[in-house]
Amino acid sequence: HRGPDRINAVNSRLKSCGPTSISKLLSRVGNIGTIFRNLVKFTQKYSNSHNGGLVLSSFARGVKAFLDLYEKQILELPQNAATRRQQSGMSSAPKFFDLRQPSCNTVDSASFLPTLMEIDAHTETLQGQLIWISEICQTSYNKKHGFPRGAKLLSYLFECGTLSAGGEATDPLFQYLLETAFTPYLKM
Repeated sequence: HRGPDRINAVNSRLKSCGPTSISKLLSRVGNIGTIFRNLVKFTQKYSNSHNGGLVLSSFARGVKAFLDLYEKQILELPQNAATRRQQSGMSSAPKFFDLRQPSCNTVDSASFLPTLMEIDAHTETLQGQLIWISEICQTSYNKKHGFPRGAKLLSYLFECGTLSAGGEATDPLFQYLLETAFTPYLKM
């Protein structure tokens, strides 16, 4: 049902966001998607020990585990956003975001898809971690000498970790990735 009320709600909601805000938000979402895809390619390339040794393949598997967690968080976002709305006392999200419903008046808050702003807000920490891992994995540019391997990779990771020390979102992730990369040495 696309009555005048629904069309007016969509128009007024989009006008309140502004084209510049929407453009910047969509640009960030697209950038994060590109970073995610590049990290997936990185993990596919190096997860096998034949392509970089045991330390690099362990590190790549650690990055893959984070990407799996990231993807899981994105897939659970609609339910998590609905739960947060209920906990914060919001009765519902903007009703026009769920176009599957025949009427705007009969929808409960749990059935709404998250808005772009909610997606951005709920994934801010994950986005920062994804960007941080991308910088460590050097996926945004081509290195002539390849990615470090073995003990050089551990030194490189340690250096990256000390440079970003104190980051509330990156410290536990750094510790996990360093421990994962170090695993082959622990098994000797």
